[in-house]
Amino acid sequence: MINLYGSPVSNCYNTVLAALKYLKTEYREHHTGASMDAVFRSRSPMGKVPYIEHGGEWISETSAIAEYLDDIRGEAVLFPGSAVERARQRQLMKFVELYVESQIRRLFPGVFWFKSNETIHIREVKPVVERGLDAISILLENTPALYEPRLCVADFYAFFSLDLADRVLQKQYAWNFALTHPAIASYLDRLEGVEFMAAVVAQRDAAMQTYLKQKAKEAGVA
Repeated sequence: MINLYGSPVSNCYNTVLAALKYLKTEYREHHTGASMDAVFRSRSPMGKVPYIEHGGEWISETSAIAEYLDDIRGEAVLFPGSAVERARQRQLMKFVELYVESQIRRLFPGVFWFKSNETIHIREVKPVVERGLDAISILLENTPALYEPRLCVADFYAFFSLDLADRVLQKQYAWNFALTHPAIASYLDRLEGVEFMAAVVAQRDAAMQTYLKQKAKEAGVA
């Protein structure tokens, strides 16, 4: 039994949840937010979600969790294929993480927390994300194995992280990157059609509504 801890509003939590569903692994969800509490950090040293518990051991960080799940199966299912194919999967995850997901987090205050974003963040984030999306498009266009015939954890991470980015970019810049990056749009459309993803998306959307109501209340908007 894998015990998964975190919040359904988290793109990383949903990545691990999708991976568990894909693997048909027995799991139990425990919804919790990030914390700097000492007990929490003994399980997730950076105080972040998600993290898992398995056999009395605690593991955090999305890619580390995915690699662990492959290791305990004794089979590369979440990072399948040849050495080159697995490297491309990790490359995709890094492009998304470093040049898109980590950048848009600077804009969360004005998008999700009912505050204002700093001008320097608004100015600096977009060009980095533009380069990141261009790099992702190039990788997808030149790596057919990322499309077919099998799924991998990079797919799940890209799907949930780029969807989050889309929400932020449209709100902050009125920028729909799907219109300028058709390779990414096609890739995400394919993933959206994966059967088990619908349940993860539905839980995420419901949790996001609750999250936004709470943030509005904290900001004195509601």
